[in-house]
Amino acid sequence: MSQKPFNLDQALEDFRVDTPSPEARRRARSAFVRQPKKSWRLAAVAGVMVLLLVPVALRTRGSTAMALSFGKALQASKAAPCVTQTIDKRDKNGHLLDHQELIWAPGYAVERLFFHNGVPGLENRHTHTTIFERVIPEKKSGRDDWKPYEAVQKVTAPVVGTEGDSFFQVQSSLMENLKSLKPVKTEGGFAWFNLSRDEDWKVEIATNRIVRTEIRDKGTTFISVFTYPDRIAPSLLEVPPIGALPRFDYDQERVDMERLNRVGDRTTTVLGRKVKLVGVFQEISAPGQPLYVAFQGKGIARISGYPKGFSTTMKSVPPKVVATVVVTSGPVQTVDVEIPIPGTKQFAKFIDVRVRPVSVRIRSSLRTPAYN
Repeated sequence: MSQKPFNLDQALEDFRVDTPSPEARRRARSAFVRQPKKSWRLAAVAGVMVLLLVPVALRTRGSTAMALSFGKALQASKAAPCVTQTIDKRDKNGHLLDHQELIWAPGYAVERLFFHNGVPGLENRHTHTTIFERVIPEKKSGRDDWKPYEAVQKVTAPVVGTEGDSFFQVQSSLMENLKSLKPVKTEGGFAWFNLSRDEDWKVEIATNRIVRTEIRDKGTTFISVFTYPDRIAPSLLEVPPIGALPRFDYDQERVDMERLNRVGDRTTTVLGRKVKLVGVFQEISAPGQPLYVAFQGKGIARISGYPKGFSTTMKSVPPKVVATVVVTSGPVQTVDVEIPIPGTKQFAKFIDVRVRPVSVRIRSSLRTPAYN
């Protein structure tokens, strides 16, 4: 079921006031228990979500009764250099629906979402210099599914997590407003806090750190477990070496696409008219692994060995660039293409044109989606 996107900026603005509105509390709670989004973009919001929610819940149900308070628990949890969190989503019968793992370390934030096969279906690593993502889609019977891939991109914003300065500034401004919440019980070195009949929080008394939360929502239970290791192995934080999966460099891909749109892969002159082949691209992670023949002009290109394709317009400045699209049966290395010669009914032929593997981001260069 689709959910309204979590607006972090709006949430942070709500957190700055002393008493959040009912709408702010509802938005924060729904963001915490929402089903993890199964697409590219599981990034920094999940990293701060749980810790951002603590003060909202605290300020709505504060009471002074013991030295241990949620304010102290939050402060102690934030002070740890490294934090790990696991989130299990279970149905009303206790069956595991999905499993999520998160790691925060100085300058790093990692998130993994697992499906039923025990393999991380979605993984995102935000390092000092790079954002890395790995996507392994769920297999769905009777469908030509998306193919697994990896991608990297240079960092354009600081890590949001235990080392995010803006996050700490917001939390610090709220600390003086937090009130104590009386535990419903203490047992075996732990204190249990009951925020509502559907929310239980467990704090280790010796360290004042939050170690477990359980939230029940419409028959679904979300159980989070926190640990605070002294260090995290670099292999769990850094961008992994290139392996068997195709890996895209989003920054380089954008530079290459802009260059090819400008100068073209190949050009020729026929009948006194210039013909420019921008390039041939293949979206290798998409169903059908579509092939795009992009060129300057009008009409539909001919692709040797394939039936007639359909045309879509590239989002480019004049001169106009169009792409002819066909569905393939697998990766293609080279292809022969024929491009319409402007102002004539004839075609210019290009032999053994290199096919460039591209990510799903080629769709952002097209005015309409080529294939779904």
